[in-house]
Amino acid sequence: MEYEKKKIETMRNFNFYYINIIKNFYKDIVNYNFSLNEYRILNEINNLRDCTSKKICRNLYLESNFVNRTLRKFQKFNLVKKKLSLLDKRLYYFDLTKEGKNKLKNFNRMSDKKTKEIFSNLDIYDRERLVKDMSSIKMILDVNEKINLENIFIRDTLMYGDISYLIYIYSLIYIQKYNFPLSFEANIVNSFSNFFKTYDEKSDKIWIVEYNNEIIGFSCIMVNDYKEAELRWFILHPNYRAKELEKLLLTKILEFCYKKGFEKIFTYVSDDLENEIKFYEKIGFKKTEDFKNNPLRKNIKMIKLEMEI
Repeated sequence: MEYEKKKIETMRNFNFYYINIIKNFYKDIVNYNFSLNEYRILNEINNLRDCTSKKICRNLYLESNFVNRTLRKFQKFNLVKKKLSLLDKRLYYFDLTKEGKNKLKNFNRMSDKKTKEIFSNLDIYDRERLVKDMSSIKMILDVNEKINLENIFIRDTLMYGDISYLIYIYSLIYIQKYNFPLSFEANIVNSFSNFFKTYDEKSDKIWIVEYNNEIIGFSCIMVNDYKEAELRWFILHPNYRAKELEKLLLTKILEFCYKKGFEKIFTYVSDDLENEIKFYEKIGFKKTEDFKNNPLRKNIKMIKLEMEI
């Protein structure tokens, strides 16, 4: 209970701190003609398709009276134009005019300049960490946001720090989701240690999935002594798991195996992880063998699943 209270206090303090950061960031950018909230509305109109005042209120958590007053003000300055919906004669859509786009472009230009000034005082590591953490906050708190595949980047090379972060994601899923004991993390560390010792870039392949510069998943094909392709992991962070992303990652794996001339892929799963087994069966794997020994968990059987390419 005390630990939860401390986390709530940390979030509250961060909120107050970030409000001060935002005010200081925009104090030299926002002029007397337009407030920060008015620029937010201008930006929202630019980003939204079929933008309505109701959508603006909902997305920006602003009062309808303020939004409607601002829209009238924008029309007065010829920054926005409204058009009647063809399907609903009671509904109006708002778009930016050329003047409105220039106004927003100028605002963003000054904002970018301010951001570069902040970045200039940070080293490369802190810049990367800041951007990743900002993306994480947005994705975690915005429960309605869908993954934009255009912001997905899948690389096939390992970088410094990857292994430790992959261990973290693996632990997060299996310890929290499946209620495995904390001691299981030691087994995960050993598993990755063995992987790193035997991984051969010439024959094996790893895929690191990034979303907005943050690692959210990974998968790996290891070729054994019999020249067979083993799918070692197919891990996606719970907050980012979506059918489109699963399909994208699976396509990368199948393309690699096809080019290498493999006729099938196999993987091992603990027999009590029903959801994992269903997932593999859904994408085309079939159960072929049972094994008594589980290298990570005692008294739990392993099953072998195969998929023909």
